[in-house]
Amino acid sequence: GVPIWGGCSNQSKKRITNIQKRAIRTVTKSYSNSHTEPRMKQIKSLNFEDTYKHQTLLLTFDCIHNIAPSELCKLIKPEIICDGPTLRSHASNSINLIPPRSNTKVTSYSFSVNGPNLWNSIPEELKTLKKRHIFKESIKRSFLNNYHNKAVCSNPRCRDVRYHTAN
Repeated sequence: GVPIWGGCSNQSKKRITNIQKRAIRTVTKSYSNSHTEPRMKQIKSLNFEDTYKHQTLLLTFDCIHNIAPSELCKLIKPEIICDGPTLRSHASNSINLIPPRSNTKVTSYSFSVNGPNLWNSIPEELKTLKKRHIFKESIKRSFLNNYHNKAVCSNPRCRDVRYHTAN
């Protein structure tokens, strides 16, 4: 259900993120104010925002490959490329999607808008993958690669020096 309710308000996202950080600190037996990003990379867990993107991309992948329920697949519209000379940008078998116009803030949070926008933002080589499990692992790996092993911290009282970068 994350692709459906994950596009919630920023206030709700912050509450969910704080709960997730508390859980990460509990699982890793860390201080209550420890840095969570290095620990999330260590245990290969995505933060809430990346979990939302990951699940939305998986559902979009399922829609493109007709694995998802037909009602959801109707929300995803592929970009139609006219016949004619093949452009370098369209030389591969990747698919771009057309996001619907959103006139309100609420609709801009919906799967039908965020799914195509996220899909169009991923690299072309990920769009051409055909097997779901390979796509799933590749997307997760790309998110985890953006996480830092060490945190930049200027708090002199921070006891989490093991995860600090050298100044």
